Amino acid sequence: MNKILKVLSVLSISSMLLAACSTGGNPSSSSQEGGSSAENSSSSINEGSSINEGSSSLEDITNYDAFCDTWSQPNHLYIHYLRDDATSFEDYKQYGLWLWEPGKAGVLFAASSNPGNMHVSTDGWMEDIGGRGPVDQAGVCADIDLSSTSYVTGQTGASVNWSNINKLGYLVVKLESMKPGNVGWEKDGMDNYFEELQISKRANGSIHIFLVAKQTENYRHYFNEEIYKNPINDDTTGNFRSKSDIESSTKFTKKVKTSKKFYDNAGVGYEIFVPSFRDSNGDGMGDLRGIIDSLDYLDALSVKVLWLSPFLECNSYHGYDTVDYFNVDPRFGTNEDLDELIYKAHKKGMYILMDFVINHSSNQSDWFKKARRGEVGKDRYGNDINYRDLFHFKFKGDMTENGVAVENDPNWVRDGQSNYYYYAKFADNMPEYNFDYSGTRNMVTDVAKYYLGKGIDGFRLDAIKHIYLADESKKAGTDIILEDKGTKEYFDEERGEILSKEFDYSTNQNKNIAFWKEFAYELKSTYPDCYLVGENFDGWDQRISPMYQAMDSQFDFPLYYSAHNWLYANIGGNATIFGEKMNAKFNYYKQYRSDFINAAFTSNHDVSRAINHINSKKDSEAGMEKDVKITGTTSQIGKAKVYAAVTLLQPGLSFIYYGDELGMSSNTVENEFNHENNLDRFYRQSFKWENEELRPVLDFGSQYNNNYDSYNGNLPSAEDQANDKSSMLSFYRAIAAIKQDPSFPINGEFVAYPYTDNSDVYHYVIKSNSDTTKDYKIFIHTGGNNGASGPVLLSAAENDELVYKYNYNSEQGALYAYGVYVTRSK
Repeated sequence: MNKILKVLSVLSISSMLLAACSTGGNPSSSSQEGGSSAENSSSSINEGSSINEGSSSLEDITNYDAFCDTWSQPNHLYIHYLRDDATSFEDYKQYGLWLWEPGKAGVLFAASSNPGNMHVSTDGWMEDIGGRGPVDQAGVCADIDLSSTSYVTGQTGASVNWSNINKLGYLVVKLESMKPGNVGWEKDGMDNYFEELQISKRANGSIHIFLVAKQTENYRHYFNEEIYKNPINDDTTGNFRSKSDIESSTKFTKKVKTSKKFYDNAGVGYEIFVPSFRDSNGDGMGDLRGIIDSLDYLDALSVKVLWLSPFLECNSYHGYDTVDYFNVDPRFGTNEDLDELIYKAHKKGMYILMDFVINHSSNQSDWFKKARRGEVGKDRYGNDINYRDLFHFKFKGDMTENGVAVENDPNWVRDGQSNYYYYAKFADNMPEYNFDYSGTRNMVTDVAKYYLGKGIDGFRLDAIKHIYLADESKKAGTDIILEDKGTKEYFDEERGEILSKEFDYSTNQNKNIAFWKEFAYELKSTYPDCYLVGENFDGWDQRISPMYQAMDSQFDFPLYYSAHNWLYANIGGNATIFGEKMNAKFNYYKQYRSDFINAAFTSNHDVSRAINHINSKKDSEAGMEKDVKITGTTSQIGKAKVYAAVTLLQPGLSFIYYGDELGMSSNTVENEFNHENNLDRFYRQSFKWENEELRPVLDFGSQYNNNYDSYNGNLPSAEDQANDKSSMLSFYRAIAAIKQDPSFPINGEFVAYPYTDNSDVYHYVIKSNSDTTKDYKIFIHTGGNNGASGPVLLSAAENDELVYKYNYNSEQGALYAYGVYVTRSK
């Protein structure tokens, strides 16, 4: 039998749970899975004839795994690669292995030739596999000594040390495509990651990985002779294009109501970037148990709503590439930890928001793996599901919405070596869902209802304007397209150089609104008090306002950008103009939802931290904000406190980004790499607990770690600041307590007024909207650029009840720079 024609069966496994892949240790010594014990290895091997530059003359080995254990060595990684089109060893020599530790430079193995300027760490595939030649029933094999220090990176030639490596990424690449000047490498399959390699060691200390051409992502640690043929790989009919059954531009006419629970009670929120917040078990990763242990701290900050970054099973550390929607990632905890967190937060009167990512999936998700094999099945309720239709697939030669053949459109990624391409706008490993298919809508709505049933109170909805990008599906003639085009510089890891790339993230407003209205209606029909806040990453209030037809809230990016632009950027603005902008913004929102809940935020995991943002400068050439390095000057600290007061004392639900209440910075300038890759790591530095063992240490290499910048390294911890009445934390606690006070009209009417004595005083009123609340007047001396920096008299507040004062002289009745004065009606 010609074993080259045999391929591996596909595992429906998560790449993050490799222990499951190895079935908890060594499998049984059956002929199908093989054995690894020394006792049975000699008796289970059938000797074969010698190889003659191919594999057709080679006798099969009945127990191939036992055979491997007779010649493999401890702490060596052996990667076996089988191609069904290879007739000789020479055919395999066209390919090499690109391996890398996540976040670090790659290493080229199994390369018989040097593709241009690449450094090569081995001469090629093994010339002799266990004394039987270079090719056998599992194809060829590469031998990587994980204890070696002689391997060098493919581009720089720097040495690597993999002696304690647990995670490894791999690619099978055609060597010819790696030569300098080529736009992209020709990859067999997709980028993949091994996880927890040390767990996968056999009894003799070796690790084996078995790959098959066109489906390299479905690796195994033990040889399996079960024949599996993916019908997609060699299809030439085009019958596996994805299909749609929804006219997505059709308006959804049913109205959705705002969550009364959140409208009446939720004033202060808190975003926790889970990996960076608190480590409960010393593995370097923040987790749900750490959040449980921090509930008292959050309660003292008057936090009512916890927004948790994605914590479901994923490939990345940040979680925005979901692999399994129904399980907590083991790095972040367990499903039981989530249940406990929900229970204990509710006991404290807190609500839990789950970051829900449904614009795209991970290419390692079970749904996408089934889609790549053209599988059909049933959803959780027994309804028919065609997994292929959950995503966008086109056939070679099909035209895209950009008017080019799919193989020439950079937004479409070739599915392995097949004739099909899938849509992945943001990254090759994050395929976008096809929401023109009713099955996709049903699947994601089912997931949302599952978590609402567990006690989750609502969702932060990721990338709401990107559900329908302008080039994602056909447009109706009446659709409104919101343009979002430009260029950005990034570092190309494969080519080893900084490149400039045009981007077009333009969106289809009509389709997005119709989808989200239907989604909200489906959830609120069963859970009327569930809360939906959308991430609509846009600073223009006119552009985001229409989405309020579907959302309880949207994050207030117009405030985030305007606060800096009009108060401190020297572009002719002042606090009076800023107030006028805020008045206009709220009026825009009211046109679409009278009882909207605004969602201001100090910063978040994708943008500069509060203290850097408000102190940034205007780059006259680029017309963009440029962060200033925070050193702790009086003006920097003062502006940060102003911004905290402006953000938290807005109507609606105001979110604190973890660590902003400590004055944590995101000083990117000192470590700038002159490109945009991974700058967000500076926004995601570990929360500063006094006990260093509680601080997560995310270390994926020099460009991927979350080590403290120079300012954060010297910043007092949360515990130290809690005992210091002049600290940033004490200031945040005082302002948050005002917002969450029962008399504060959380969603009262906002009206800003000019303060004629000094245009750097931001003055507004939030009017009572119930019998239990009162009018609140806020005066904030921004210490800006247009008025006197000295004290300002506040005669307008003399008949009210004083709530809070900061940098205010009672004898003079004057407010000094960076001061805050809050009163309420008697």
